[in-house]
Amino acid sequence: VSASGVESKTVTITQAKKVVVDSNFEAGLYWIMGTKDGKTSVMTPLASDKKYGYASSVVVTNNTSTAANAFTFTAVSGGYTIQDASGRYYYQEEGTTYKTFNAGTDGSLAGCVWTVNIQNDGTALITNAASGKSVKFADGTYTSFGVYGESDSNTAVYPMLVKADSPATVELAS
Repeated sequence: VSASGVESKTVTITQAKKVVVDSNFEAGLYWIMGTKDGKTSVMTPLASDKKYGYASSVVVTNNTSTAANAFTFTAVSGGYTIQDASGRYYYQEEGTTYKTFNAGTDGSLAGCVWTVNIQNDGTALITNAASGKSVKFADGTYTSFGVYGESDSNTAVYPMLVKADSPATVELAS
């Protein structure tokens, strides 16, 4: 158990040099991961004292990540809510120009609803229903996750969702 009271559990992840597509997305516990320059990184929750910001990432080493980096997708009307390991909901407000996540304790806000569509290449199009922006990884020289609109010119990539519900070996898209 960490200082924040969140249980830390190491789960093995094995990469494969093929794309594994499971288009039947369902609610559950997931790591949000992105690949840049041959390195896979996992999204980490915003610091507990932050109400908004880009989500940092850590490079996956020794093919492992922890439960503290997992996000819970819960089915709600119109899509899913996304909560971090501390129970904070991630959202965006309608009409926002920001590319950052907001985090709070009220999951009933309209901006807390996200749609999830698994694309043919195995990446996930995670779109905020209020802002219309989608989660992407590593814009430019950064290694963080943000929320971008289609009109935003950037080199960010869509993330992969890897089930994190048990310490089992899973395959990541290369």
